[in-house]
Amino acid sequence: MAENKDDKEALLFRGSAGELETARQGTFSRVQLLWAICATAIVVVWFVGLQVYEPGAAVDIPKPIVAENPQATQLRPAVGPAADTLMPEQLAWRDQALTAIEELTPRLRKLERQAVLHWAEVEYKALQETVESGEQAYAEQRFRDARDLYEKGVAQVEKLEKQVPTAFAAYRKKGIKLLAEKRYDEALAVLDIAGLIDPEDKGVAAGINTARHGEAVDRLLTKGNFALDQKLPQDAMSFSKEASSLDPVRADIQKLMAKASEMARQHAYSAQMKSGYAALEAKRFPEALTAFNRAVALAPKSREASAALETAKRQQTTEKLDGLRQAASAAMEQQAWEDAQRLYTEALAIREDLAFAATGLKKATFYRDKTEQTTALLAKPDRLADRTVAAHTAGIIAELEKDRALPPRLAEAKNKLKTLLTAYKSPVAVTVYSDGRSNISIIRGDSYQPFRKKTIEFTPGSYILLARRRGYRDRRVSFEVPLDGQPVTVSISADEKI
Repeated sequence: MAENKDDKEALLFRGSAGELETARQGTFSRVQLLWAICATAIVVVWFVGLQVYEPGAAVDIPKPIVAENPQATQLRPAVGPAADTLMPEQLAWRDQALTAIEELTPRLRKLERQAVLHWAEVEYKALQETVESGEQAYAEQRFRDARDLYEKGVAQVEKLEKQVPTAFAAYRKKGIKLLAEKRYDEALAVLDIAGLIDPEDKGVAAGINTARHGEAVDRLLTKGNFALDQKLPQDAMSFSKEASSLDPVRADIQKLMAKASEMARQHAYSAQMKSGYAALEAKRFPEALTAFNRAVALAPKSREASAALETAKRQQTTEKLDGLRQAASAAMEQQAWEDAQRLYTEALAIREDLAFAATGLKKATFYRDKTEQTTALLAKPDRLADRTVAAHTAGIIAELEKDRALPPRLAEAKNKLKTLLTAYKSPVAVTVYSDGRSNISIIRGDSYQPFRKKTIEFTPGSYILLARRRGYRDRRVSFEVPLDGQPVTVSISADEKI
């Protein structure tokens, strides 16, 4: 166990080679190398020399931080006698001293990395004195005193550790104030210390970046604001974006960017409104609607843009309806009833309450229907001989005669039908000769007793006479009654025996 303690002692302290046993020469050579490395690391902090932070006092501007601190606490190893020459209580005190120094060393190193010399110089130097006294006591084999001094050092470290948050807050606050005053070099020095105290704080990291690029960003902001004064929002936006790439968190950069964006929006809005009015005046309605829609998108609360958009829509609708009215009227004049129907229907799809379109559609539909009906009747005028067809035709003629402004072609068709209908209603005398022995009848008409000559009135059309006589074959004779009223003569007799 004594050998283990000696090894532990050898890892923390160096001694004179002449006082060690020959068997331990190799161990102490390794210890010397280890402590040389530790001593080099420790000197990092001492020359981080700035003003000492005192709780409740203002933080002064620190001096630039140097890479090494030659006054950093040096735990100079001391070598005592061999373990087998110490009394039991001395061995216990030595072990307790070693335990205390093992706890003290890493915590002290952390404080030195946190630039303790800058914010607690007095306390830090007092701690150094305590550690040095402990080393001296250990070297003089006063292990009990060494233990007490090292434990005192631990208590001093604990006190300093409690001051870390307050020190950090003070340096951070001072750095932010200096940034606000645009004293970038001074702010950088202060925030660098805050960054050593708490390397994880993002606000401090952002502040350091702001301090490093402060002057360059200020120049860009000056150019950007000048561009705004010259009504050049795109240039101002370019400068603000360049500044933001250097420092994304500065509020004045975001303010400039917002102003540039707003000015660019206003310029775009004005351009769209100007373009829209020009297109509206020239009756280029699709172009005007596009421009005013863009203006509304740029300024949704603009009453002017909304009103202009509605005006463009209304004028476009009026223009389109006027065009449909004119086209439909032309179709009516040309008696192109289907085209007129389509145009009036399209107008009613835009506005259901259009009287001209409703009236026009009704009239175009009527003319189309009557044109189709009269055309069919004129194509087969002999159908007028049928009473049912004649009655239907008379109804069509009556409907057409109610319209005093009947289109020419339809009026002509009506007159033709009227003439035909009158002709088909006028009887024509037909003289029928027979043998006086045959019974004569009209197919689907009247029957007559045998006669030799008889005058019968027929309306124009096609007819069939039938002659019957017992013992003779039936005979049929077809004839036409002309529309011109000229007399017709027909002979018929059943004279072929069976």
